[in-house]
Amino acid sequence: MPLADGRMATAVLVSPLAGAEAQAGALVALRVGRPFAAVDAHTAVAIAELASLELARAATLRRETADRRQALALYELARHALFADDIDDALHGIAMVLARALGHEAAHVWLRHADDALHRHAAHPHDGSTPAALWADDHEALWGALRERRLVRVSQAAPAAWLPIGTTHALVVPLRGERRPIGVLILARAGTPYAPDDIEMADVVGMFVGRVVSSHTDATDSALNIARSIRELEGEEELA
Repeated sequence: MPLADGRMATAVLVSPLAGAEAQAGALVALRVGRPFAAVDAHTAVAIAELASLELARAATLRRETADRRQALALYELARHALFADDIDDALHGIAMVLARALGHEAAHVWLRHADDALHRHAAHPHDGSTPAALWADDHEALWGALRERRLVRVSQAAPAAWLPIGTTHALVVPLRGERRPIGVLILARAGTPYAPDDIEMADVVGMFVGRVVSSHTDATDSALNIARSIRELEGEEELA
């Protein structure tokens, strides 16, 4: 095996690095001119064990940091959902939190209207445009989320009307209602493709946003029914 200084290694000693769930790699030692002895193997194993412990500690720290970031993001999502003046205000706050935390660069919320088309209600960062309505059959990712009720991961996507500007990787998350999805949440970024952990968290967020929209819709319907009943009672009193 050639070395950086041009010499050829004549002996190789390999010791595995143990991770939390599987082998995390290996410690490789190279020597020129003479073989490794038994004491060298014992030394390599001891060094590999120390390195494995450091790798495990670093992995634990990354998980704890990610857990804290997710907990803080969920708190912020709940705060916007509880204290917003209306549904659009709540969705704008939620989109802002999602675009700034959890590793996303953009977040869009599209809701289904009476005409069965999707209309964008929130976007962060806001690109200044007002996209036309979307339909489930405009893209297979939209079809999968709306018709098949599943989260769809899109990688290296070409520019599209529904994809946030400047991004190439996206998660299209159905906002589940009682009978069918009431819209989609689109999370996107330009750098690293989404991993299974990102997908799991996005699914949780999608269920949360779906409940926020449904609760606001139910409250609005109740208020309209109450106002209608009051008007009917007032009309009956005038007739009497």
